[in-house]
Amino acid sequence: MSETATAGTGRRRRLPPRRLSENRKLVWKGQTIFLTVGYGPDGTKPKELFYSAGYRGGSDMEALVSDLCVLLSVVLQLDGVTAAGFRKSMSETFDLRTGDPMPASILGLLLEEVSCPPQWADAVAQALGTAEVAADETGISGAAEVDPRAAGEAGRLCRTRIARTARHQPEEHGPDGPASAETDE
Repeated sequence: MSETATAGTGRRRRLPPRRLSENRKLVWKGQTIFLTVGYGPDGTKPKELFYSAGYRGGSDMEALVSDLCVLLSVVLQLDGVTAAGFRKSMSETFDLRTGDPMPASILGLLLEEVSCPPQWADAVAQALGTAEVAADETGISGAAEVDPRAAGEAGRLCRTRIARTARHQPEEHGPDGPASAETDE
């Protein structure tokens, strides 16, 4: 078989038969979802995503999440496609309880989670003698942090999620819309 298969304008790279993977636990709309993220030969770039459990067997949501994982796996294996680049195109909303930004859809959550580097990314960086090994072009190092939110969207926060929380603050809205410094007189 050939080393690559073409899909549209990109080339899909065949993954090695044995590769590193990491199990992840997410929470979406009160439902706990379990995923497995598979990494490419370098061990830091996500190349596949598998749905493990969470929704009732045979339900529409189980089929949707499973199909989204297959779709994301195929897209991430195309040359030049990164999860972080794809994630930037997704819509965001704010958590009404905390005011924190969050993905507007389950697809956005999957992309956000697959954009977080593996827990071993710092060990890979030390072994290679480099300061950081990024999972994508955002420069995430892989330092894991515990999610401080009670109903967290994932089991840990990656640096981009922390930076986005600090960058996006909900506006104060009064009865006439967003508050502003200018007044009409």
